[in-house]
Amino acid sequence: GKAFGSTLAVTVNYSGGPIQPEGQLVINEIMYNPLSTDSSFIEIYNRAPNYAFHLSGWRLNGVDYTFPGAIIGGGQYVVVVKNGGAFAAAFPGVPFVGQFDGNLDNGGETITLERPALVGTNIVYTAIDKVRYDDDLPWPGDADGRGPSLQLIDSSQDNSRVSNWTDQQV
Repeated sequence: GKAFGSTLAVTVNYSGGPIQPEGQLVINEIMYNPLSTDSSFIEIYNRAPNYAFHLSGWRLNGVDYTFPGAIIGGGQYVVVVKNGGAFAAAFPGVPFVGQFDGNLDNGGETITLERPALVGTNIVYTAIDKVRYDDDLPWPGDADGRGPSLQLIDSSQDNSRVSNWTDQQV
């Protein structure tokens, strides 16, 4: 006969180093010119399905935000917003980890996710992901104040390429 309900234990020994955030953490959604005042946001996605990154001290250069201690789990998203109240009113039930002090330029700018490292007595930041968006062609036009955000089409492809962004729901 067949045995049902039996269990199998598997042990995996991984001898490689820790997974690096480059290529795993990507800026994947930008609401730079929302319909609802001050409800702009940036979303970051962790492509590593089973690996979390601790973002304490990391920053989003371009919007003046430093992460106080957020963790982004495998396959998860974190959202940083301009104004928590305005964001919650415009996007009820969507969690966010903090509010940035700067602004997303409606005409386009560069946003960089940066990791800190102590070099001697100085903190040096390394770019993990960078996106330069714009409100002019070939960038999608509806994201410029008409309601939609800029959304990354494929997180495994280069997000610095305009062709990998849309203003349609993905």
